[in-house]
Amino acid sequence: NTISSLWSFTPSNKELAQMTSDNKNLLGATGFEFMPDGRILTSKVETAKSNLVLLTADGKEEKLLTNDDNFNGQAVVSPDGKYIVFCSSKANTLSLWRIDADGSNPVQLTNPNNEFDSRPQITVDGKFVIFERRTADFIRASILKIPIEGGEATHLISDEKQMLMLPKLSDDGKSLVYTTMDFDKANTRFNRSVRVLTMSSDKIGELKKEFNTYFGYNYRFTPDGKHLTHINQAGVPNIYNIPLDGSAPKPVTNFNSGHIVNFAWSKDGKKLYLVRAIINSEIVLLRNVG
Repeated sequence: NTISSLWSFTPSNKELAQMTSDNKNLLGATGFEFMPDGRILTSKVETAKSNLVLLTADGKEEKLLTNDDNFNGQAVVSPDGKYIVFCSSKANTLSLWRIDADGSNPVQLTNPNNEFDSRPQITVDGKFVIFERRTADFIRASILKIPIEGGEATHLISDEKQMLMLPKLSDDGKSLVYTTMDFDKANTRFNRSVRVLTMSSDKIGELKKEFNTYFGYNYRFTPDGKHLTHINQAGVPNIYNIPLDGSAPKPVTNFNSGHIVNFAWSKDGKKLYLVRAIINSEIVLLRNVG
């Protein structure tokens, strides 16, 4: 049973403010982005469905962009604010869809066969969508690209020996970060790393940095592109910045209770927006009486 709310945090003076009331619809749990006019693009969960919503900059008012009984989430907005691209289960599998900024004109961009498409990112020129495609058995994953106006999806990065997941673009479009994972049969363990590549529009360049670790599912560049921000799950979850120059990680928040479900930086990097949650759980004993 999860109760969450949206908060803003100002690192410079440690000011923390709750923007939305506590709720059970996991507002912002699948991620949130910012429209060019400052409105917040996110999603909320109601029973078994998730739909996209636009919040005013202060989080007080919301407008529903999708309204169906499927999963709709992980939404991103094109740099010009014209399109929103998101992951949806509308077509009986996870695929990518595009709508106009007001929620109209839905278009299915990808139609995977026995695969799942998720984690969309839009290139800085607004022409391409970069995304993750996993096989249904979760054994293989690659990073692909597709024109935002529609067309054929092609591989951006692939590796038969590794899963390539969780792509994230920097705000200036000059860097791409993603996670690799492979199973070491000899030592019966997963090997993970996080790689940062240079980017030019929809083309990858050289390897800039590699971390032989795992940052979890929620990470992103700081707006200046100099750090990776992630949720450190050791002890009470807190936000940390990982410098790309190899220096020591730096804590951004210092909470002593609760969970952080997701986060996003404001465009100017002055505020950090957080989905904070309290998770109530029970221990259940199952006894075999047969």
